[in-house]
Amino acid sequence: MEGIVSTLRAYHASNDNIIIVGLLLVFILFTFVICRCREILLYKIRTYFSSRQIYATDEISTNNREQVDILLLILIGLFSLSLTLYINSQDLVTIDEHANYSTLFLVMLTLTLTVGAQIGIYMFVNWIFFPTEVNKHWISSYIYLLAAASVIILPLAIIQTFSTFDCSPNISLCLIIILILQKIILFCKLYANFKPKRYGQILFFLYFCSVEIMPTLITLHVLRQMEVIS
Repeated sequence: MEGIVSTLRAYHASNDNIIIVGLLLVFILFTFVICRCREILLYKIRTYFSSRQIYATDEISTNNREQVDILLLILIGLFSLSLTLYINSQDLVTIDEHANYSTLFLVMLTLTLTVGAQIGIYMFVNWIFFPTEVNKHWISSYIYLLAAASVIILPLAIIQTFSTFDCSPNISLCLIIILILQKIILFCKLYANFKPKRYGQILFFLYFCSVEIMPTLITLHVLRQMEVIS
């Protein structure tokens, strides 16, 4: 009836059928991908800071299937991160409506564009200043680190979705720790990979900040403007 004010209720992702179905499909895909690429992923983690990466068996080999699996893991991680930010941004919805899913789509699009832009910038700048093989090794290391982070972020998204209490502060803290650790590991790997000369270390640090830190800060600003983070 017209004039009746809609009843408001707190938003809970565990009551959102669309979110539940989407997360279930992502979890099934994640399980399938992990079963296919767990050996190469573990190998990459063990030899991450090694300058040489030689595969020990025929079962562990770089091929198109492996690249697809790693790409899927990265997309799963981006979706999981987007979902946690999306759930944190929801407050009240009317009793007969769901939250605005366009926000979730925009958050994932923003994160995907950020990762794609960083990879593109790395490839372009490194192609100018560094040997091709070193550049390829770095891009591979960068992508595998994103895939490894995805393995951690998905469980956080599941906890955030099905938790019966407000765990947003704890989830946010975990995400901040993951982000900081990722930047530290990336910097150490970048230093080990390119081995800057003594007087080029300052320029090397500025290069890392301009390619890695600045896009992250810009992305955080965009998400803040979207009112996804505070």
